[in-house]
Amino acid sequence: MAALVSLTTMTRMVEEERIQIGTLKALGYRRITIMSKYMIYCGAATVIGCIIGLLAGFSGLPRVIAMAFSSQYALPPLITEIHPEYALLSCILEIVCTLGATWAACRHTLNEKSAQLMIPRAPKAGKRILLERIGFFWNRLSFSYKSTLRNVFRYKKHLFMTVLGVAGCTALMVAGFGIQDSLTKLVKTQYDDIIRYDMRIELSESGSDYIAGSGSDSGSAAILDDFLDEHDHLSVMSRSMDLSGSENKEIISSTIYVPDDPSKMKSFVSLHERRSGEPVAFRDDSVVISEKMAEVLEARPGDKITLTDPDGVSADFELTGTTENYSGCYVYIAPDVYADGFEVPEYNGYLLRSGITDQDTQESITEDLLESEYISATEFTSQSREIYETILDSLTFLVYVLVAFSGMLAAVVLYNLTNININERTRELATLRVLGYHNKEVAAYIFREIAILSVLGTILGLALGKLLHYYIVIVAESTDMVFGRELDISTYLISALFTLIFSALVDLIMSRKLRRIDMAASMKAVD
Repeated sequence: MAALVSLTTMTRMVEEERIQIGTLKALGYRRITIMSKYMIYCGAATVIGCIIGLLAGFSGLPRVIAMAFSSQYALPPLITEIHPEYALLSCILEIVCTLGATWAACRHTLNEKSAQLMIPRAPKAGKRILLERIGFFWNRLSFSYKSTLRNVFRYKKHLFMTVLGVAGCTALMVAGFGIQDSLTKLVKTQYDDIIRYDMRIELSESGSDYIAGSGSDSGSAAILDDFLDEHDHLSVMSRSMDLSGSENKEIISSTIYVPDDPSKMKSFVSLHERRSGEPVAFRDDSVVISEKMAEVLEARPGDKITLTDPDGVSADFELTGTTENYSGCYVYIAPDVYADGFEVPEYNGYLLRSGITDQDTQESITEDLLESEYISATEFTSQSREIYETILDSLTFLVYVLVAFSGMLAAVVLYNLTNININERTRELATLRVLGYHNKEVAAYIFREIAILSVLGTILGLALGKLLHYYIVIVAESTDMVFGRELDISTYLISALFTLIFSALVDLIMSRKLRRIDMAASMKAVD
């Protein structure tokens, strides 16, 4: 995008100074001498921009991000420093792109003869376009719309540069809003659709006595008995194990869940495929893992996977299915299958569907339950969900920053291209004014083309934005943190709307330039 902005800016500057360039060339100045004026100008501007960009990137932007998250978290003092290798690489790329674009713009102009440069550029010849062959469509258009469509395809350089510039702006917006969508998808799907329990109780080391029914403290047992009797629950064994596959050497630290009743598993955890939504059966012989884990291990149903406990004891299992999951690395194993590989599971916790949503009530119940010696910890899923929602709130500010920079990019590209378009067609526009066209009609003649190109660029940008978002998600996610990959329709609509609004604002600014065209000066002969 830096090359595109530089190309549009320098093309505009070179076009405005055609007569001066032609005069210098006629006086015998060498091409490199003439070109150096623009190369030095662009190079100096690029160096200044790099300095400002480095300060913003290494100091300003991190402070903005820290400020966004400090409102929700207690963060340590921010330490910012410049990394020479990253700074040098980014500056070299920036300078190469901008100077390369400037060289291309100057070279194209300097290839013309001096006599040609010292007179205004002749308008491009019109050509028949493909739409003219579609009679039922073309014949219903007014003269002004036919002229607009011909001009759109006549100035191909403007077409490609405008479309690419607008597409880049839209793509950045889609990616920004898409990241927000992905985190929203993580929170909503994980805690509304996948995890159906809302509370988890971990038993202490003496909890095995309670499971066996031989509790020594009737008071502690009564606390847990009363609470379990009031709420639907499932006994589980959970422990940490290393998971590996047979296709590669990846080892994933995961949490194993072994329910005492496989038939009740679907009431507490929804096991289903992500793409089709089809439920994954959990029976007495089932071994199900998260989809991302299966992707990393290159494991499919029917393949062998290996679990290794903290003591180094390993066992092989046949994978029966993969399930959609966004937070955490989970392996769900039927008790009989686990017993065949290791030993009879010792259940050390409960998953509950308590229906308790009030935070004060949750804190009160937690305090009451922890009075039992059999309970080591309790956790409501709303607490984990709140962490992600806090991150989502902080991320919103960063999305707005990205949208603002995207809009600035679109404004710069469209402003320069529209300016070039008007400068190249000053005589044509002045002629229309002389023929009796009103200011609004002349403005529509130009801005209708920009609107069409902006719409085409927006459509292309929506597709590129989806690809950019997918790339960011794939790079950012890990085995225990998977982001949603589907974009909400509102993301496309909002991104397109913002892009078109920025385009309209540029048109509004440039309309003043159209009204100031000097008809007499524009139409007089240069000879």
